[in-house]
Amino acid sequence: MIIIMDGSRKTFMVSQAADMINNLKDIKMNNLTLYLTLYLAAINLVTFFLFWKDKRRSKKSKWRIPEKTLIGFCLIGGSIGGLAGMHCFHHKTKHALFKLGIPLILVLQLGITALAVWKF
Repeated sequence: MIIIMDGSRKTFMVSQAADMINNLKDIKMNNLTLYLTLYLAAINLVTFFLFWKDKRRSKKSKWRIPEKTLIGFCLIGGSIGGLAGMHCFHHKTKHALFKLGIPLILVLQLGITALAVWKF
């Protein structure tokens, strides 16, 4: 809190109001950060699970999860889970779309995140 010593109660009140607004911005940003972290954790776990499930189905010659779905989940934030699934289960590692596409998606997502943090 900034206290301006000019004897004016109005100046003190304005200063207090400004501090309250700044605190609200911090709370909103902390909530946004929390929600984004929870979202990214959830979407990466789901993507990892989808890669595991698709690998399991491929071994049993069952209906497979479409490649568009796997890439789609990587695009909406699950690229780390997709990369982890590819490497843990040795799944889709020979497909250029996955071998090059998912790391590219991750780099783009990290770049967008860095830009957002730098700008705001």
